[in-house]
Order: sequence, then C-alpha cells, then structure tokens
Amino acid sequence: MDARWVPHLWGLLTPVFTLACLVIGGWWMAAPLALLLLVYPIIEAVMGQSESTDPLQEGRAHDIIVHLHALFVPVVLVTLLWRVALDGMTLPAVTGMLSAGLSNGASGIVSAHELGHRRPKSLSWWTARLSLFSVLYLHFTTEHNHTHHRHWARDVDPTSSPWGRSVYAHVLQTVPRQVRGAYRARPLDTRRSLMLEAACLLMLGLFDWVYLVAYVGQALVAIYLLEFGNYLQHHGLRR
Repeated sequence: MDARWVPHLWGLLTPVFTLACLVIGGWWMAAPLALLLLVYPIIEAVMGQSESTDPLQEGRAHDIIVHLHALFVPVVLVTLLWRVALDGMTLPAVTGMLSAGLSNGASGIVSAHELGHRRPKSLSWWTARLSLFSVLYLHFTTEHNHTHHRHWARDVDPTSSPWGRSVYAHVLQTVPRQVRGAYRARPLDTRRSLMLEAACLLMLGLFDWVYLVAYVGQALVAIYLLEFGNYLQHHGLRR
C-alpha cells in the first residue's frame, strides 16, 4: 500500500469511532469527544512537527477516501437519530449529539467542500449536497464557489474576518451573511435549499421533538467547527 494513504486513512478513524460509539450507546457516546479534544492533541504534541510531508492529494485512492468521509455524515446523523429514538434526550445522548457534530464538522464538511467543486449534478456533487444537507448547510456550496472564491480577503466576503474580531462575533455574523451571499448568487437554488431544510425540520419536530433537537444540535456543532476553521484560515487577511 502506498504510504501516502496513511494520513488520510487515519482521518477515517473519527467517523468510524463515532459511529461505533453511537451504536453501543450509553456513556460510550462521550468517547469521541475525548478522542477529538484530548487524545488527538496529545498525539500531535508527542509526534511533533515535520519539515517534509508527501500526503496523497489526488488519484483514485484519495478520491475514494474523500467520498467515504462525505458519506459518513448522513450515516452518523441517521445513527444518532436512531439512538435518541431508543434512549430519548438523555445526558449520554447529548454527548452523542456533540460527538456526531464534531465528527461531521471535522471530516464531513471538509469533504463536502472538496466535492462541491466537482462538476454540478455529478455523483460527487450530489454526495456533497447530501453531506451538507445533513448539517443544514446546503447553501455553502453556492456561497463558497460564487462569493468566497471571488472575494476572499475582502470586506464583501463573509468568511474573511478583519483583524481583532473574535471568533464568536465572526460566527454570529458570517452565517447569515453567507446565506444572503448564496441567495444573491443563486436565488432559486438557495431558496429551494432553505425550503427543503425547513420542511425537514418541521417534519422532525412534528414527529418527535428529540429528533429535531438532535438534528439541529449536531448541525450547530458542525457549522461552528467549519466556521472556526474559516476564521483561522482567513483572519486578518486583506487584499
């Protein structure tokens, strides 16, 4: 096996472990939080930094791994909804919701970002749409491709934060601005996306409130993680 597979294969541990913990249930659902917030930082600190790296960035192997990450997002979401259907919104289930959100934000949205650049209406593009729908962020592909790529590091770009703005203030203003930017770029597509998400939430709420809370809760965590990454990547940049 090509050694350049290794960094990307390690990345699949997050959704696989999260999925397994949701299936097991109980306090195991808190284990992904420990993995992501404690174990991974310790491993990174122990292993240190390297001046050279040659990860697999293209080709069939990389393509398969990216698609797997994106497909894990709806699978993790459905498993979370199944778990809360069995247990209700217990405290362990809340940790499972947070774990699902971290997993979907850490690997899922990143992959959806990659696949969203593929040819519109292609299988990869639809996979990205499914992943984004799972975290209530369908407008992201439109805004990212039509606004961010053109205006990054300018005031008009909602994902680029000026120097000194806190991450919390940035998240609160970037989300509605991105929705508005997507609507300006593709009003019909964005309107359909928002209506589809609203209809899904309405049906979940009418069926049982725990499904609505679980869906929205994990989505909020995933969205925050995405926008936190945007904040770090673009904070203070100007052109």
